[in-house]
Amino acid sequence: MAQPAPERPAPQLPVPGPVPLAEQVLRRVTLAPGRPVTEAGQYYLNVATGELEGWVSGIDNDVQVHGGDEGWVTARREGAGYLLNRRTGETYRYDQTTHWFLGSAPERVLFRAGDRLFLLTEKMEPVGTATAQGRLVLSPDGKRAALSATSDSAVLLDLTTGVEKNLGSVPGQADVAPRGREGFAVMGIESEGSTLIRYYDWGGRQTGEATLRGSARSLSPDGRFVAATETLAGVIGTVGWYEAATGAPVLRVLGVDAGQWLADSEQLLTGSRDRAWTAVRGGALRPAPQPLRGENHVSWGYGRLVPSPVDANLYATGAAIIEKTGAIRHQVQFAKHPHGSWLITPPEWNAAGTEIRFRVDPPRGTDWDELPMLRLPPRIQLPPFQDDWLLKVNVPPGECLNLRKWTALASEVIRCLPPGAKLRVGAASDTVSYAYREQEGRAWVWVQTEQGETGWVAASPDMLGWTD
Repeated sequence: MAQPAPERPAPQLPVPGPVPLAEQVLRRVTLAPGRPVTEAGQYYLNVATGELEGWVSGIDNDVQVHGGDEGWVTARREGAGYLLNRRTGETYRYDQTTHWFLGSAPERVLFRAGDRLFLLTEKMEPVGTATAQGRLVLSPDGKRAALSATSDSAVLLDLTTGVEKNLGSVPGQADVAPRGREGFAVMGIESEGSTLIRYYDWGGRQTGEATLRGSARSLSPDGRFVAATETLAGVIGTVGWYEAATGAPVLRVLGVDAGQWLADSEQLLTGSRDRAWTAVRGGALRPAPQPLRGENHVSWGYGRLVPSPVDANLYATGAAIIEKTGAIRHQVQFAKHPHGSWLITPPEWNAAGTEIRFRVDPPRGTDWDELPMLRLPPRIQLPPFQDDWLLKVNVPPGECLNLRKWTALASEVIRCLPPGAKLRVGAASDTVSYAYREQEGRAWVWVQTEQGETGWVAASPDMLGWTD
């Protein structure tokens, strides 16, 4: 007769774990549609009703709401961290200098303490431990989680038993991403700028492998495609669409720096800080609804669109939900702050697509700087992708574009380039000088002509364009 397996002893945290707290650190507020936000805190906007649930400071202004996920809200004060269960209202305190909240699953909470991950129940009782400490991807049933472990490896963690399975190493920094409902991907950036992706089912069995160009960012909801970003010569932002199974290219969008899948897996949302387009398989590029910018006393940070995970016709933008047509479904109102503009963090959807969450901070200045990137209207490329001679001089007939020795209008002119002259973007170092942007109101790009000349040209859509 088989002997029962011995019970695994509960792991011990290397330092005291989160402890229950009787005092109400955070206070719950509920706002009907149209009622303005008047306090900083963590907020959850209901997609169906427009009702807003908020968690704000409940004891004094020294408590700062930090964020959280769809199940828990985090806050901090003078080195102490607080974790509040949205469903029960129970609050726990932990040492923020030794513990880091990583996320939660049904009836489970994950913390990092030292170089280990600890799996706890909702009552903060230890269940298991793992070497993982990075991004968390949950299985659809919430019973397993894939996480990056060390810098180049990942593990699969059973959230019921706490048992971990090491998935091996990948080149460079390991990352994990969901792959539909069937499994997940472990990704590693190789030295030459490509990504190695290994696919696994939720039992931990490897089901495939592919290598693709650029830095893989996400897989489509159905798991068939991968979006990867790449910056050509440090200047031209691109988002590539690749077959997940083989790494074969489908298309690439030039002139953008972000890519997110729509829920139907047939469209890829691309764009930059304040512009958005949708790439469709086959090569079409369609305008997407433009992100909302908020009111004059609200700063919505990076005003990007964030597609719904379940509805290809809905987007979150700032503290609002808009439809594919641009119609506003819900928009949170804000009371004017006496000291400046409220700051709104980028919104996040919950997995079911029933709410978005965002944090509201009091005024403290903004730092929403864009990455240095050549700003031209986007262009679709079909494979094989052409990297050289992507730009051309785009001035009217009879005019020309000055090729200069340095990034200043007073700099010596090497030659005046005629309309249609093809240009190759220069090396990745010192390609665009934004140091002169405010001084002279323009950006510059380092280029090479077909005749072999090199120098700087003023970079704007009125002077440069994509080659045909």
